[in-house]
Amino acid sequence: MDIQELIRQLLRAGDHPHPDLLAAILACEKAAVEPLIAIISNPEMYWDRRRGQPRWLPGIAMGLLGDLQAEAAIPILIELLTWRNMHERLEQVVAALASIGPAAIEPTKTVVLDRALDWFPRSMAARSLVAQVHRNPEGSQTLLEFLCHLVSHGPIESPDDRIIYTLLAHDLADLQGLGALDVIQAAFERGAIDRFYLDWPDAETMCRNAAPDLLRRYTGDFLAAYRTQFGR
Repeated sequence: MDIQELIRQLLRAGDHPHPDLLAAILACEKAAVEPLIAIISNPEMYWDRRRGQPRWLPGIAMGLLGDLQAEAAIPILIELLTWRNMHERLEQVVAALASIGPAAIEPTKTVVLDRALDWFPRSMAARSLVAQVHRNPEGSQTLLEFLCHLVSHGPIESPDDRIIYTLLAHDLADLQGLGALDVIQAAFERGAIDRFYLDWPDAETMCRNAAPDLLRRYTGDFLAAYRTQFGR
């Protein structure tokens, strides 16, 4: 079926399109990328004015772009990290960027290091990088080194930096377990951790009780997870 007709069906389907429709869109491969980017680029798609509530279609489109590993979607996904009122959607952006893979790494790093942004989009960008390591541990050693160096040696120029390093320490603990302990200890010793959110005894326990499943939700195939959610 023509991709434009499939997209029209998707727009009519509302917040819970049938998984078979999503599978048909994925089967169009490259032809599906531009129409899906058009959905996530349009601010009007995020809010249902008639019902006065959020629309979840953009999140579905992000998931499909992730499954397609659509590198062309990286610029708008990076931009979405900085949109206002996007906080409840950023986990979908994180998952899409992680699924797209290595091409998303450098643009995502720029968000993590951009001190013109507040801590939340920067920390979610960092989580996307952690999820990339979780998805491809053997091919992500350089990225892991970047993340560890950021926590243990990154500049501390504002309270936001400490919050970011604290949240990143949580994610590294889930990723590496006790392997992250030295990096997190170094961050404590240089005052890079916000002790309101994390103190040392809790950090040590956190590493011993690593929970990699918390990262797995960002790295699975979107359509497979969607089918499981709706039992179809």
